[in-house]
Amino acid sequence: MKITTLSAQQTEALGIRLSKKIKKGNIVGVYGELGAGKTTLIRGIIKAIEGVNLVPSPTFNIIIEYEQIIHMDLYRLGEEDFYSLGLDNLEEKIVLVEWPERFHYFLIPDIKIRIYVENEVKRVIEIDGIPWN
Repeated sequence: MKITTLSAQQTEALGIRLSKKIKKGNIVGVYGELGAGKTTLIRGIIKAIEGVNLVPSPTFNIIIEYEQIIHMDLYRLGEEDFYSLGLDNLEEKIVLVEWPERFHYFLIPDIKIRIYVENEVKRVIEIDGIPWN
């Protein structure tokens, strides 16, 4: 499925919509260049599921864990650091991963979301692995 958003608000609203289709045990890989809107989309998912309004980017924290969700940003992570994270029991939560391609041999998303930047505000978002019926 392809969806076009024309603002950060629309991208976040799409995340809210997606939250209804994601369940515990899903690993959701969100792909896109820097500034594509990965965290914005994930912010909508976290707000809807966790009821949290302030959702920071885990760029420097690497992992932010919520009650039902683990949000990871693997952009700055080295291989030796990845193995020291202690990622056990991922099936007990929803795992939202920015930059999953950095560790594609270990974290294999069952839902893949690719965000393509068309211009300053327009994003084309491709979603694979979610049934929309």
